[in-house]
Amino acid sequence: NSAALEHLGKIRAIGIDKTGTLSVGHPRIAEVITDEGVSESEILKMTAAVEKGSAHPLARAFQRWSVSQSIPIPDPTNVIMVPGKGVEGVLGNDVIRLGSQEWIRDNFPENIISPKLQQGALDLRRVGRTVFFISRNGIPVALVGLEDPLRPSARESVERIKAIGVVPFLVSGDNRLTVESVAKRVGIEQFEAQVTPQGKKEWVDRTRSKLGLVALVGDGANDAAAMVGADVGLAVVGGSDLATSSADLLLMRSDLNSIPES
Repeated sequence: NSAALEHLGKIRAIGIDKTGTLSVGHPRIAEVITDEGVSESEILKMTAAVEKGSAHPLARAFQRWSVSQSIPIPDPTNVIMVPGKGVEGVLGNDVIRLGSQEWIRDNFPENIISPKLQQGALDLRRVGRTVFFISRNGIPVALVGLEDPLRPSARESVERIKAIGVVPFLVSGDNRLTVESVAKRVGIEQFEAQVTPQGKKEWVDRTRSKLGLVALVGDGANDAAAMVGADVGLAVVGGSDLATSSADLLLMRSDLNSIPES
């Protein structure tokens, strides 16, 4: 809407989501690390099953894997999706969780994540990969590292945003090491990591009180509340229906230079 476009010319800060915004939103499974006695194919079959109905961009990597393998993926029951944390489902007699390290341990803090998985997660995050932990019946058994290429225009658009006097922030629900790695690659000095959907909205309010008018650009359901709360919400075409319907402005090109242009 035209009022939002006018506001956009007055913003002092912009929050940019990572997955599907700075990145292209076509993640692939880069690495699987399992504990003893668990096979890689078994882990991927479990994760593809619980992610079957998810619209999150990162879920597409598991869905594409299941299609490429041409193997039947079982239907889970009692699927619960927790925004910003992960997904849980029941396969046979097993409760499978796929999500952040913290969430995996929420209900089973006594189950220690093995040194092998902890070190694997550190190594993957240091190169900017997103890490999902997998637990079976509360016991952490594996992790999956996903890689989602950055948009070719990401760094240039950030430099142009800074050149017109707007402060860019990378605001993501991903782990701090992963977010820091991506922020460095695109030239963003300030970032917020492990931010829940509600936390993104709180970031908008906090940043507005410090710097002035705030915009937020995202592509997922996790961004919708913050986009509504921002002075201007922008969505990238191809994002979730909730994100695009919550946005004031829809960026019709995948080229992120449309942000500084607008």
